Amino acid sequence: DREFAAILNDLMESDWDRNNWLMVVAFVLYDAHIYGMGVSEQGYDPKADDGQGSATYESVDPFFCFPDPDASDINEKDSCAFIKAEAKYMEKIKASYPEMKQYLRADLGDIYANDRTNLNPVRFRSPVDNKVQIEGEATPYQDSDDYGLLITCYVKPKDVYEEEKSDETGGKIYEQRVKYPRGRKIVMQNDVILYDDDIPFDDLEFPFA
Repeated sequence: DREFAAILNDLMESDWDRNNWLMVVAFVLYDAHIYGMGVSEQGYDPKADDGQGSATYESVDPFFCFPDPDASDINEKDSCAFIKAEAKYMEKIKASYPEMKQYLRADLGDIYANDRTNLNPVRFRSPVDNKVQIEGEATPYQDSDDYGLLITCYVKPKDVYEEEKSDETGGKIYEQRVKYPRGRKIVMQNDVILYDDDIPFDDLEFPFA
């Protein structure tokens, strides 16, 4: 259907220009040149364009992203999982999952409190007043009690189950089937499952590149 394809091309070109997605590509390349990896996320916002809905395209901080370490690419056949773990303001998390808000609480402070990467801090003694000072870094989230770690997992589990059927002679046979043929998207915060369902995209791929 060439006419319909032309309409879709015009829509995508309009989104690209109106949302300045070329700048997103520049951000991703910038991260890749500095950190060795740049990540973008493709999604869908049903509230965009005055409720009409629209595709989204965003640059993601590489430090929030955890691809399958054995995979050669995010969406190759050997890629079984992609995880995004980011600190978000608790009020925003609760607004996104209002039915679960009573179970959610800020946990970023606990994560920093349990950090064991700085067991031997460097100490400095002042030559003037003989006071000892300890070198340290402030957390990137000063008000960590207001933030929670939101973890979003896209996985393609290999779980199978056996389905009982009858053969032509009336005997029982068992067929193995994939338990999650559409993969899973799981969202959690403070060990509370906020979302657990199929990957919500028709191509069944992880929405990252």
